[in-house]
Amino acid sequence: MKRISAKHRRAIKIALRVLFASGFVAIVVLLLLAQRKPSWYTPVHLTPDDLPRLRRDVTRQLDDISRNMVHREPFAVTWTQEQLTERLAAFPDLWPEARQAWPPELSDPVVKIDKDAIRIGAFVERSGWRAIVSANITTDVTTDSANESRIRVQLREATVGSLSAPRWLLKRWFDKQLAHSDSFALPTSRDTDLHRKPHATIHATDRLTIDRLFNGLLIPNNFTWPNGQRPFRITRITTSASTITIHIQPT
Repeated sequence: MKRISAKHRRAIKIALRVLFASGFVAIVVLLLLAQRKPSWYTPVHLTPDDLPRLRRDVTRQLDDISRNMVHREPFAVTWTQEQLTERLAAFPDLWPEARQAWPPELSDPVVKIDKDAIRIGAFVERSGWRAIVSANITTDVTTDSANESRIRVQLREATVGSLSAPRWLLKRWFDKQLAHSDSFALPTSRDTDLHRKPHATIHATDRLTIDRLFNGLLIPNNFTWPNGQRPFRITRITTSASTITIHIQPT
């Protein structure tokens, strides 16, 4: 067997050292990118004094929607990204029942609305690991193969810091959430009332999954407003810089 010369052994050692150093640098860069704070991520810091104001704002808007439902005329509801960020941050306090569905490792949610998409981010802390995670979502009104009106929600991208999160990692996290909560069940055409949870007999195919989100989740576009049991549908969803508007038609 031919022996490796000293010159070749030195070359192999150098190559291995370079490979190890490159791998180490790559890992460090990936960790830094994963922990990087995106420029758009600016969480709000609410105090107990803010909660009464937010409750009044939410109640006022719900009352306005109820009045418009009674008139049975088309109307629109608009939110700014600042409003949604505040309400999402205060969500567990405004609706205490939601604490059970809120992942405990997530905090400081932020909503960023662009012309063509909505980005939702939050700070995650788990087992000593910290990062900003976010999801880039689009939503619109469409029709399915049976020409039925549907709300389409599509996950375009999920990120950890500045890195795109692989689908297998998202699926693992979602599966864990699904194993401990029924909050990811979806309404079906048999049960689309907003005032109550989807019925417990919903089949597994009606549940939210990562694959369905990436492919474009289709939700039946027939809802019932809880105050007065008034049916309605969404005719259009538009986003612009920092605002989202939902156009509603009582039926």
